[in-house]
Amino acid sequence: MLGVLYIIINHNISALNTLSKLNKNNKNAATAIEKISSGLRINKASDDSAGLAISEKMRAQIRGLEQAQRNIQDGISLIQIAESGLSTIQDPNLLRLRELAIQASNDTLTNEDRQQIQKEVVQINKGINEIANNTEFNGIKLLNRAVEEVTDVIGVDTTFNWQNVNGTNGSSRQALATNGEVIVSNLSRVPGDPAIFEYSYDGINWSQANSSDVVEDFRDITWDGDQFLAVGVRSIATSADGIVWTTKHSYESTRVLYQDLNAIAGNKDIIVAVGSTRDVSDPNGDPFSIPSNGHALYSTDGGYSWSASDVIPRVNGGDYTNLKDIVYGNGKFVAVGGTLSSSFSISNPAVVSTSSDGINWVIHNLYDSLGLEGNLTQVYYDNNQFIAVGDGGMILKSSDGENWIKQNSQTTNNLYGITKANGYFITTGANVKLASKDLINWEIVDANGAGEIVSIGKDFLALGSDYTFGEIINNDITVGVVAYPNLNLQVGANSNDGFQVKLTDGRTTALGIDDIDLSTRLGAETAILKIDKAMDTVSSERSKFGAYQNALEHVHNNVSNYEMNLTASESSIRDTNMPKQLMEMTKSQILTQASQAMLSHANQQPEQVLQLLK
Repeated sequence: MLGVLYIIINHNISALNTLSKLNKNNKNAATAIEKISSGLRINKASDDSAGLAISEKMRAQIRGLEQAQRNIQDGISLIQIAESGLSTIQDPNLLRLRELAIQASNDTLTNEDRQQIQKEVVQINKGINEIANNTEFNGIKLLNRAVEEVTDVIGVDTTFNWQNVNGTNGSSRQALATNGEVIVSNLSRVPGDPAIFEYSYDGINWSQANSSDVVEDFRDITWDGDQFLAVGVRSIATSADGIVWTTKHSYESTRVLYQDLNAIAGNKDIIVAVGSTRDVSDPNGDPFSIPSNGHALYSTDGGYSWSASDVIPRVNGGDYTNLKDIVYGNGKFVAVGGTLSSSFSISNPAVVSTSSDGINWVIHNLYDSLGLEGNLTQVYYDNNQFIAVGDGGMILKSSDGENWIKQNSQTTNNLYGITKANGYFITTGANVKLASKDLINWEIVDANGAGEIVSIGKDFLALGSDYTFGEIINNDITVGVVAYPNLNLQVGANSNDGFQVKLTDGRTTALGIDDIDLSTRLGAETAILKIDKAMDTVSSERSKFGAYQNALEHVHNNVSNYEMNLTASESSIRDTNMPKQLMEMTKSQILTQASQAMLSHANQQPEQVLQLLK
């Protein structure tokens, strides 16, 4: 097939293409020349933006390390000067003083002879003080740094301040602090009247919520991420904001709410309520039997529908298990309570039930493992630890919710609530409040009792007949410590790379030889002891400065190696490969010349049209 030849003159495509290649070759040649002339692969951010950022950080470190090496050398020089001054104080001055003291101790000398020796002693002491006062580096006195009293914090005196905060409707037994709000329930009310909820945003100023259609007493509150839920004797109520409450389920509406729900907890997948069950009647009046075990309900749809879990097993046949509280943490539900026993010799063994899914439960008898009887009333979870409190001052902790360790609580009063704020665990009970930082050592911090307790920021709210609002006051315990002032040597490229050098005082007063008197034999013998102690002090300080110098030399070697390796790393990022760039420059120059020649030919192509016009 014959091709069709087009000749155009308005656009010289060949010339345009050749010009584009020429510009590209010129740019490549210029880039290669720039890299060769500077010796750097990265001259501007566009060459390698990420590499430039890394390189600049490395350069900052390298410059810092170079200065740190100079700082270390200056520090070594300072230490050498200080040690040299102490060396001069020790030899010949202290050695000569000791020699004179031994001479003056000899009774072959008269008191007049000793007076002449004392004159030399005065001059030697004067010389020691001059050395100490004049030994300096860059104007810094090194051997006359008198000791000073510095304040050192050796502990914290913690006090707990409680103030009454009266609610609007009397006492309360349950509270929840979450989502920026504090909710309390089950305040004193006339039976049959609506349940009373109160809410507060600071724990001090309270308002009554709208709960006109809720008539049960409620025993626990939780927040599932979307709403508040409260459980009571035979009801479950909900609120989106803690202010307006409605009954979601009651005994009359569903037989699954058998009786006595005490606590509720949940995660994003399931909500679990626990309590106790007994023989009851259904809404039609027909009796049906529920085993007298701990009872658990669960909901997977935000509390709209509820189902009964597998009945929590009894500790022993005929027992009546009552679960008081539940918490979710570390991937499992942990419920605590007690057991009324008809067959045991004890009346009420403490129990814990655990479940990984909120449906299937395992019971743990704490009487068998720890000899504990009485109700566990509340369980709390914090930082991979479960903490439970209960009757008789029981305080237990566990990392898995199954194996528990009893703590010394300093009280036998019943405990009802526990929480944590501002680094302290606080538990409340009958006429007592206890505090602990480590869950091991507990201290009575208040003789007034309370029921539930919740944390509000760094403070606490304890419930009872009168709310009490508690705050922790930390006062530092300080002590005056005598110490020599320190010099800080910056021996690294970062802010905390410091090396502390503790200076000393080499004057006669600090050495304890300013008052030696060799004019009597007794004074001379006493002086020997003082001079020996002074020599020990000077030797110890010289050893300290020697250790400083050795340590700084090791630091210098490390910083030097660090700087060298970091420079090599930065070079591999920033420096150019000279042979490669020379090759690129030569190639670009050849291509540039070829492009120029081809551009000339391309510009001549439209002239072929003139041949057609002849």
